[in-house]
Amino acid sequence: AAAAAGAIALAARRARALGPGGALAAWAVGTTVVAGGGWRAGGALVAFFASSSILSRLETGREAHPEAAKGAERGAVQVVANGGTAALSAVWMTGP
Repeated sequence: AAAAAGAIALAARRARALGPGGALAAWAVGTTVVAGGGWRAGGALVAFFASSSILSRLETGREAHPEAAKGAERGAVQVVANGGTAALSAVWMTGP
């Protein structure tokens, strides 16, 4: 889980979809989601991230969204805001 999450976070960093802090946070969120929710949950997380990254890049040409001015790279706060609930849910699923 950690290796797969790391590879995806590194690829997203190289594609400039994540900043350095965002890549670290994505690794933590991804590892947690796969460890707690399994590969299907991890796949859903990747699908969400990929689609939102693509849509963000399309939105960059317009001024409608205030985040577009910051660029396409997501930071740790954005990663946790978007994936934190999934990570917490995955931890909760592994409970007693």
